[in-house]
Amino acid sequence: MTEQNIPYDRIEFHRNALALMPESGDKTPGTAFFASDSVFGKEHIYCTCNPRKKTCSHIKQLSSICRSLKKEAMEKNLEISFKESIWHKLATALTDVYPIPLAAVRVSTTGSDIQVLNEKKDILLIYAPSESNAESIFPDSRIFIDRLKPDPDQPDTVSRFHALKQLVILTQNDNERVMASIGRQTRRQALENSLWYRMSYHFFRVYGNDAWFFAHVDEADGTFSIHAQNTEMNPFLVICPAKNHTCEFLAGFRDKLINADEMAVHPIPLKTVVHMKMTADLHLEMRPCLQVTDQNGKTAIYDREALEPFRFGTKWYLTGMKCFAEIQKPDPVFDKFEGKFQHVVPNKNIPALLSKFGDALWENAIMDESVKNMTVFKTADHVELFSHAIENDWYYLSVNYGFGDTHVSLLDILKAKKTGKRFISTSQGWVDCQSFDTDGFTQIPGMPVLDQFSDETNRFRMSRIDLFRLHAASDAPLNVSGEKNQVHQLNTILQMTPSEAFQDLKGMTSILRSYQKRGAEWLYFLYENGFGGLLCDDMGLGKTHQSMALLCWLKEKKQVTEPFLVVCPTTVLSHWQSKLSMHANGLNTAIYYGADRNIKTCLSSADVIITSYGVLRQDILKLKPHRFATAIFDEAQNLKNPGTQIYDAACNVNAAIKFGLTGTPLENNIKDIKALFDLTLPGYLGSDNAFDYRYVQPVMQQGSAKRKKELSRLISPFTLRRLKSAVLSELPPKIEDIRMCRLSDEQVKLYQDAISSKGKNLSDILKNGIEPIPYIHIFALLNLLKQICNHPAMLKENYNDYQKHESGKWEAFEELLLACIENNQKIVVYSQYLSMIGIIKTFLDSLGVHAVTLTGTTRNRGAVIEKFNTDPSCRVFVGSLKAGGVGIDLVAASVVIHYDRWWNAAKEDQATDRVHRIGQKRGVQVFKLVTEGTLEEKISAIIEKKRHLMDQIVQEDDPDLLKTFSREQLLYLLS
Repeated sequence: MTEQNIPYDRIEFHRNALALMPESGDKTPGTAFFASDSVFGKEHIYCTCNPRKKTCSHIKQLSSICRSLKKEAMEKNLEISFKESIWHKLATALTDVYPIPLAAVRVSTTGSDIQVLNEKKDILLIYAPSESNAESIFPDSRIFIDRLKPDPDQPDTVSRFHALKQLVILTQNDNERVMASIGRQTRRQALENSLWYRMSYHFFRVYGNDAWFFAHVDEADGTFSIHAQNTEMNPFLVICPAKNHTCEFLAGFRDKLINADEMAVHPIPLKTVVHMKMTADLHLEMRPCLQVTDQNGKTAIYDREALEPFRFGTKWYLTGMKCFAEIQKPDPVFDKFEGKFQHVVPNKNIPALLSKFGDALWENAIMDESVKNMTVFKTADHVELFSHAIENDWYYLSVNYGFGDTHVSLLDILKAKKTGKRFISTSQGWVDCQSFDTDGFTQIPGMPVLDQFSDETNRFRMSRIDLFRLHAASDAPLNVSGEKNQVHQLNTILQMTPSEAFQDLKGMTSILRSYQKRGAEWLYFLYENGFGGLLCDDMGLGKTHQSMALLCWLKEKKQVTEPFLVVCPTTVLSHWQSKLSMHANGLNTAIYYGADRNIKTCLSSADVIITSYGVLRQDILKLKPHRFATAIFDEAQNLKNPGTQIYDAACNVNAAIKFGLTGTPLENNIKDIKALFDLTLPGYLGSDNAFDYRYVQPVMQQGSAKRKKELSRLISPFTLRRLKSAVLSELPPKIEDIRMCRLSDEQVKLYQDAISSKGKNLSDILKNGIEPIPYIHIFALLNLLKQICNHPAMLKENYNDYQKHESGKWEAFEELLLACIENNQKIVVYSQYLSMIGIIKTFLDSLGVHAVTLTGTTRNRGAVIEKFNTDPSCRVFVGSLKAGGVGIDLVAASVVIHYDRWWNAAKEDQATDRVHRIGQKRGVQVFKLVTEGTLEEKISAIIEKKRHLMDQIVQEDDPDLLKTFSREQLLYLLS
């Protein structure tokens, strides 16, 4: 028998078994069965026409068919072909998610269509046989039904259903028989006994792999179905799986669909949002919606109830986008709807509903125009202080939070927090009291709000200093309302407006720059309101000048008669006296210093008493009985440690107002801020424990930006800091400052000995006017005196022991240099003496400060200069005036220190211009150290008078330099 003669329409197969159905008109009909045991290699064949016979025509024909199939198909039999077909994949995908036992279905016909239904009469599939099949010798529809269900009017011997059932029994293995005996079945059996397997088996027999599949979601009712069509694109099968298993089915079969892209799952999950609108009677209507975002970032909103027919388990089909999308999990918003698709909330119950939904609702809300103005406020637009009365420097205020055009009092919010009430209703929405931060008003150290809190009144009694605590309590803008005059008084204080603007003073010989005038006005405002403060301007911006202006202002304009006290490091005592004498000659000064100091003598003749920190520590009991109008503590960073005697002494100074001056930023250590404020504004920052709890721990240990900002708001009214970069437009190209120093006791003795031993004879020669001027000898003596002023160690062979000697200039230099380094500036230091350069370099090395030196013996000058200009770690350049003062650029620096003075101003200016030149982007500060009462002070005065004449460059060791001085000037230098 050839393959063409094989009667496939009469053959049924299952696994490794075949059945041959009888021909129509067979007088002794019977079904022949053949089964092969692949394990034992046995074959079994029989027929139902006569079980007693070993052979019959049916068996013979089936045997011939088996031989032909083996010959034609070789190793690939019918079962394998079926397993590799798309139909078998369909059966597997359907059974995995929607197993329907064949025994649980019923078959119905409607016209030519065949419907298969489950026990609930739900349609599982609809089969529409093609006309060609219906009219052909292959009775497709009849065979389909016969394979699904037995025909009660038909004997079992000719029933395809029974034939397939018998094939199943014949092919069971031992394990399957055991499972069947206990009413169980294997996964394979469950598949083979399902509707989907028998359906797929049938259509594989009819169409083979010549079928196409597509999935469809009905846009009217959301029904999902799978459609099969033949090669001529004629549909013949509709499968209707259960909705809740649709997506699982697609996961296993999507790639077999011709419209797979329409059944894909959108990569961006759906998000539940809530559409809210106000009804006509001002109730709140809420409906859950689904929001989807496409890959271009555009969003679409679907009403969740309208989309419910298109929900397939955990996914929704979006008809507009032709894809599925999964809901974002968790879905707390919809969970709160408890399965409902609408909430209508009476207006009075809205706060309770808001509490139920929480933050998730407002983060996912779509508001109708009727709701947009109804907002949940978690922060205020502004804080309003309403003034009820001002009596004897007490301010009776109520505090209100502003939200648009409506207000809620601090009292109401505090009461809500106390009782656990979350929302307060307003005309424009609801205030979320739980999220609202009122800590500033209740927890800032020293704030009196909580002490005065009661359920009866919204009025708080505030002192003048409390107003600034209120200002710091919130980062929202502060507005003042109430009676006009009271509003003006409050704004004057909060805006820190002095009672009068700064005007030129007769007692000030120098003119303040505009930013310095603002600083003087700020100091005056603090003074007249009884506040202390900290002037923290950058180095070189004139803190001393602003302080002097305040003192002149108080004496000249306000007729303050009490004396002023200035406390500073010993090294700048002379500097303060010089500045006051030069720029504020309207003030009489006295230095309270030295072994013969007498406070009563100083007070009897001076407006300003200048003393050192060391003297203050020693003489506080002598100073304490005397009242000062104000005390100014220069270089106040020396008072950052409250555990020291000097800090205790400063606190015990009897002054109405205390100010601190420091160029060191205060933000580096907030404990330092507390110490300085306790000195200048006692009690403002509360107790140490309260300050530590509120600021030190959160900021220093936890890095709290919120608390750091609050502290900044709290201290900002009483600290004034301007940087050079901020006021650069007001500064000249460079700022020069002559720093006066005093000789140490050791230097005084050396200086006097030199004058006595060598100067007397030279002075006599100059006085007689007859003999020639001995320039060489005078130069040698002046050079010796300059070295004594610099440092006594310069007179020794080994200057490395410089620490064993005392020098007033060195102390001033050391303090100035360290302040510049602390302010992250690069410094250029000039000296005409190599030994002094060596001392400075040794000192820097001992500190671990990276520095370079440039002298006449330096070979690779370019490398030294480049290192200083380009290496951030190289902080100091130390050079001789000759080698480092010409032909180089040092624009990386912003500070120049002339340790010792040259005879010629032009030479000094030329050296300074190594830093202050084209390419310099910062203001340059120039310090010139001058020892008072010595030839240095006299040279400085002569140089300034002759500055316009001294434009020549003279060799460093050239005695001819002195020829530019007259006999009288030389005598003046030696006196």
